Amino acid sequence: MKNKEIILSVENVEEIAVRLRNLLEGKKFSLISMNELYGFTPKEEKDKQMEKITTCKSEGEKTAAIHISCSDGLLDLPTSFHNGDANEIEGISIKFSDNYIIIDRFNGNGNKLFWIIIIQ
Repeated sequence: MKNKEIILSVENVEEIAVRLRNLLEGKKFSLISMNELYGFTPKEEKDKQMEKITTCKSEGEKTAAIHISCSDGLLDLPTSFHNGDANEIEGISIKFSDNYIIIDRFNGNGNKLFWIIIIQ
């Protein structure tokens, strides 16, 4: 599934967490983040390292999340999207490659965010 866009859903949260863990475990990476609120001005953080990835699902599995604990913070990927939902545009899009991951999402305020993880 390289270079294929995947929409994070409650149903595939564990599968996506395993893929992220396999790509990031034991490696340093740079995170480039861009936020619509700030005119998509790129912010780069270098030499980050994943400490652990955890997942959780709400009771009744209405929502789920992936939490990526890093050496200097936390990246959260929450979702209430279910496979088969009509409105995929509101879902979190993740694109995997051998040396990068692109995450395209909206934050809680409705602003568009892009995270690009470049694996060193």
